[in-house]
Amino acid sequence: MKKNKTADLSRRQFIGGTAATFALSTASVSADPGRGQLLQVQGFVRDVDHSHHGLPGVMISNGRDIVVTDESGRYEISASADDFVSIIKPSGWQPVVGSLHNRICTLLAKETSEAVPPATQGYHPATLTIDFGLRRVQEPTSFRVALIADTQPSNLTELGFLQDAILRDVAKLDAAFGIHHGDVVGDNLSLLAPCLSLLSATNMPWHYCPGNHDMNLAFTAPEQAFDTWRHVVGPTHQAFNYGRATFILLNNVAPLKASRQRYEGAIGPSQLAFVKGILHNTPQDNLIVVSMHIPLVNYETPNSSSDTTSDCAALLELLSPFEHTVSFSGHQHTTEHHYLGAARGWSRPEPHHHHVLNAACGSWWCGPRDASGLPIAHSRDGCPKGFHVLEVDGNRYTTRFVSPSNPQGRIRASIICPSEDEFTTDWSARHSLTRSTLTHARLVVSVFDGGPRTSVSYRFATANAQHLPAEPATMADPAYVNLFAEAPQKFPEWARPVLSSHIWHGQIPGDLPAGSCRVEIHIQDEYGQTEVGNLDFSIVPNS
Repeated sequence: MKKNKTADLSRRQFIGGTAATFALSTASVSADPGRGQLLQVQGFVRDVDHSHHGLPGVMISNGRDIVVTDESGRYEISASADDFVSIIKPSGWQPVVGSLHNRICTLLAKETSEAVPPATQGYHPATLTIDFGLRRVQEPTSFRVALIADTQPSNLTELGFLQDAILRDVAKLDAAFGIHHGDVVGDNLSLLAPCLSLLSATNMPWHYCPGNHDMNLAFTAPEQAFDTWRHVVGPTHQAFNYGRATFILLNNVAPLKASRQRYEGAIGPSQLAFVKGILHNTPQDNLIVVSMHIPLVNYETPNSSSDTTSDCAALLELLSPFEHTVSFSGHQHTTEHHYLGAARGWSRPEPHHHHVLNAACGSWWCGPRDASGLPIAHSRDGCPKGFHVLEVDGNRYTTRFVSPSNPQGRIRASIICPSEDEFTTDWSARHSLTRSTLTHARLVVSVFDGGPRTSVSYRFATANAQHLPAEPATMADPAYVNLFAEAPQKFPEWARPVLSSHIWHGQIPGDLPAGSCRVEIHIQDEYGQTEVGNLDFSIVPNS
């Protein structure tokens, strides 16, 4: 089968070379490559509802190192000017407002401006004091998390699309919190704060990973690339506990000094040390959930340094001692499930599940408009724009995909009549077949959020019809191929259809009777969840 060729010029290459005009720079104090002057930070973690009693055993981090409070709730840690000192929220506790993280340069600026005469500006005290407050809360061990990736508005119109097409339905989830997997905006960093406000209006707390389109594109040194992010959002990586789960959010967008590519996928030694410290202080039977922007691996460009994570094996080695783990990413504008084993550095018998989440914006808010005026914007593998839901029960999990524009389910089916060159054939979703086309017609099923552990079968609603297994197919989604072909001027070149990892196909029996016909399609996903869909068509005499 011929492969569907992707565009020579990707959107990431295009943006890296030409879109610096959208960059917004924010001045900040940055550590030099040697991290500059190290300060000692000390303080207490206290129970704000019980006479500020000190809390022992709480993790504190500077973004690399992890320390644990002593019996009195006291901690001490070193930090440089560009660091955040953060509390790792323990299960059953909630930080009070303003008591989650503090950026050292902000505290230094406040101290030097208020307490130090102008003649001595630049003075750094030997020790800073930062106290954190926690409040005991009822925290269930079964809960729901909204997972979103690549919202990516680049202007106010697309910000409105995000609100109307995605966030109205996210707000209905009754989720404990949400995790955004990066590309919060599409290179226009002036939209970062408004986008965060829209997400906050869903009435749940949000945690964020940065993406490559959240960088300052005009950076001249790698350490400046996420200055605006640090100023508006906060740390570029973090961790917290909820119920029997530990959530670790990483920044694996590693800026490059001088390259049109501008970044590569890498976690880096500092964040790996952070992960190691968190896991060292985490119960062995916890569920470990790791989020990032760039996939650990991907199907479309498996050898791309900007679409995969170079130190994937180092991360999996740290996670391997834990029985219950899962990781999530975005970036690809496709939906993918990967099961990573020994070849990737994983040492447990059951492979690690890495889930590449579909883009909330689909194909970058492009394409024809639907009846409500919103872009149809299917992702490049044919999956409709949407978001995912993580259901946690103790230390077990399941996921599901939600597409507000396709509420009828996870299955889209069509019948095609391929020729020898299947990428130039008639891909239309047929509702009628002539008798002469039955012998080479095929049922094609796209299972939104399907993967290698999804099974698909089908049966025709005729007497004594048996369930037939559908087989995985290496092909683009026919519906998206048609959508792109019918209105190519409404899509950028980089939104061209690509091979999908969630397509199945099967033969149409040649002895079906003439008239109306229904095929029942059964799917079972990797969690044992099942769904049934129907496709109605008719068989007509040869013309």
